[in-house]
Amino acid sequence: MQRWSTLLIVVAGLAHAQHGGDDDLANAFGPQRELKVFEPEHNVPAPPLPDDPNGPLRATFEADFEAAKKSLASGNATAARESLAMLELSAFVLGGPERVRVQQVFRAAALALDDRKALGAIDEKWVAACGPNEVAACRSSALEAMAAHDRARAAQITTADACLATAEKSPGKPAPPCLASALGLYRKADDTLMVARVELVNALVLAADAKQSKAAKKALTQIGEALDGRNGHVRRAAFDARAKLELAAGKVDDAARSALQGAEAWASTLPVEQRAWARTGLVDLTCAAYDKAHGVDACRQLEKTVLGFYVFHDFSTEHLEDRQLISHEKLVEVNNHYGIMIKDCLALEIREMADKAAVSYLVNWLVITTGRVDNFHSVSSDQDQGRFVTCLREQFGYWRYPSHEGDPQRIKQGFSVKSTTRTTEETDPQDVFPR
Repeated sequence: MQRWSTLLIVVAGLAHAQHGGDDDLANAFGPQRELKVFEPEHNVPAPPLPDDPNGPLRATFEADFEAAKKSLASGNATAARESLAMLELSAFVLGGPERVRVQQVFRAAALALDDRKALGAIDEKWVAACGPNEVAACRSSALEAMAAHDRARAAQITTADACLATAEKSPGKPAPPCLASALGLYRKADDTLMVARVELVNALVLAADAKQSKAAKKALTQIGEALDGRNGHVRRAAFDARAKLELAAGKVDDAARSALQGAEAWASTLPVEQRAWARTGLVDLTCAAYDKAHGVDACRQLEKTVLGFYVFHDFSTEHLEDRQLISHEKLVEVNNHYGIMIKDCLALEIREMADKAAVSYLVNWLVITTGRVDNFHSVSSDQDQGRFVTCLREQFGYWRYPSHEGDPQRIKQGFSVKSTTRTTEETDPQDVFPR
């Protein structure tokens, strides 16, 4: 006989400035906390950072890179160059920004040694290292440096880049004739990011032709699955395009998976501490279709299967005018968006509850000006450090409300949790937090 738990969540979402009064419901949960002038408690922990599989390598790289820079600064350019030669391989593993940094210091060492012959190879590597972000600016700097000693080569690459940029402005339209020569140049330089960008342009041309959807999907899949460390934006575009083809064909399951893979690709381009908020509009669109076919929150569970964690929108990018309160509609939207994590906490709580038990909670928190949550507490002091409230407090580190001016806004939410006994198979709970 296993325990099957049903739950009833009673929500009372009230947002107002902190000096507002408490309601009668709160009195049933023990002594009231006297409201004071806002003092941040910092009691909602930041979400844990995802594990970095290259963490040890990155730490070693940074230490050795700093040592190479110190050697150069002290006048020992030869020692710096020897160290950088050993760091190149590590930089390839770690990604574009590290590769660019190595080549820039390599260039400084070559200039210090008056080794003009080395500059050509160094600048070629610099150009081919840019990405995933600010690619145009990075390449412009590298090409400007290259032009000082090889104007013809810099002009050749600049022309190819301009052709590609023009083609990318009209996705789905036939590519200009110059793109073929640009592709050849990028392949010869082993510039995998620029090759992927050209291939994406060509794949989108196929996707725009209904008769070529099969070929388009194959090409988009190859682009999306090619991990480079610099091509996250290209991979996202490829997965998104594939998702649109699948959604148009009525393949909602495949479309949702592709859109989630696109969000994961985009997350790879973000600072590690921002990757939990990489949800895209296409994920919302395909998940709505998926939930319609499979039931409420089915796509949220698909997220955990495909990605291993949830992806969210960052509502703090919306900024309210001075003294404007967060609307009831926005509170409902934010609550619904992050509510899956509350449900996970409830599921974990119910698994530990005694048979046919029932318990009520009333919690409150403040939305501070940045849109983040602070001062999270249960109204009942006896429950404040309990398992369920602790779980809630931890998951609220992910929540982001619209940012605003003035006083923090206070929100209350009530829960009534009941447990019943039925015969069923018990499944293991999924992780609440992304790893």
